[in-house]
Amino acid sequence: MENSDAPSVVKDLFSELVKKQGFRPVVSNQIESFDQISLVLSSDTFDVRFVRDRGAEFLEIGCETEWFSIELVRTAAFGGQLQDLPVDIEGEALFVSSHLAQIRQLFEPDQRNQTLCCLEELRKKKTRIMFPDSFWS
Repeated sequence: MENSDAPSVVKDLFSELVKKQGFRPVVSNQIESFDQISLVLSSDTFDVRFVRDRGAEFLEIGCETEWFSIELVRTAAFGGQLQDLPVDIEGEALFVSSHLAQIRQLFEPDQRNQTLCCLEELRKKKTRIMFPDSFWS
């Protein structure tokens, strides 16, 4: 990753995941005209993706072709309330780094189906929070 590609906290997280946690790079795409970048690291249990799309930045956890926001994963792991707040990419990267063992446990084979169902329910709940008067409710 070049210096302009991702925030330093994301580069630090990805470096830690590759060097110390056994993740491997699988995708790296950059389209400069749209300020777009996608970086994906994969492990045996889950993937981590950083996306910048037209200036908006996201860090997500993936499993079996599904991607979930860090907020959803944090709520699945530790409970709490979902909120309609802007993404704090630095806080999310620090969360992943600090809670990697708990995140990994969520996606272990014996927990994966339960976790994916929980995350999908949380995604629906988040949609109703963000769009309370829409057809999604």
